Amino acid sequence: MASTTPLRPATIRLPRSLGAVLLRPGHSAVQPRGHTAPGHSAIGRHAIARLAGARVITLDQAVDAGCRYFLRCATLDLEAVARDLAVSRATLYRVVGSRDRLLGEVLWRLAAGALDQARDRRTSDGIEGVLEVVRDFARRMLATRPLRAFVAAEPETATRVMVTVHRRGIAAAGALFDEVGLGKRGPFDLTTAGLVNDPERVAYLLIRIVESLCFAEHAGTRPDLDLTEQTIRALLVQACTPRQSRLARLRAAAMCLLWTPIPEALLSESRLPLVLTGA
Repeated sequence: MASTTPLRPATIRLPRSLGAVLLRPGHSAVQPRGHTAPGHSAIGRHAIARLAGARVITLDQAVDAGCRYFLRCATLDLEAVARDLAVSRATLYRVVGSRDRLLGEVLWRLAAGALDQARDRRTSDGIEGVLEVVRDFARRMLATRPLRAFVAAEPETATRVMVTVHRRGIAAAGALFDEVGLGKRGPFDLTTAGLVNDPERVAYLLIRIVESLCFAEHAGTRPDLDLTEQTIRALLVQACTPRQSRLARLRAAAMCLLWTPIPEALLSESRLPLVLTGA
């Protein structure tokens, strides 16, 4: 007697190797209508990756995994990070681009977290407010042992990837100036306390001074927080001092000469010619 059990529809399972073939740039086996090859379409790649069972990650997930590995090992191994994310090394490289880029993102993530905490703890405004944030931030960064170990082990790599941190740090310092009331001074404002000319230039110098703490041990010296604070204070005081116009400086010099008494000893007949000639 023939079986009356209804036939189940066949289930097609795609092997993982097929996913690698379909994800190959320029492959035309599956092309969404109106789109180019999946290798040139992010939507196409993600759809095929899901179809083939591959894992799709974002840059933010890669940076999170990179931060965890960096804090454990004081370096970055992309193969180990890929295993942590359960993806292939090729997939991770497609997301992050290079080891240097991921390192830069990781270092900025750590620096931004320390900076946010320092800004939250600020209690002063003006120059003292900036110094308070810098002091707190510098202590947090110097207390991060993996960072100091990384700079000691890979100084050249650290110098390269610091470019990412440096650019974003300048923007963060400019925002801090506005936050504490040291915004850019107007061209005709000679009384309000604030940065005189170019706050971006002052922010650049401030970030360079703070960066020097990270490389102090590599240069054979110990990080000196007191010296750093004194240097930044002098920089900000000079930047926040209104510059006098040339006419105002000449007027001040003339008034000084007019009201400065000349000692009688210099007016004697024997000394006056020497004074006039500058002898």
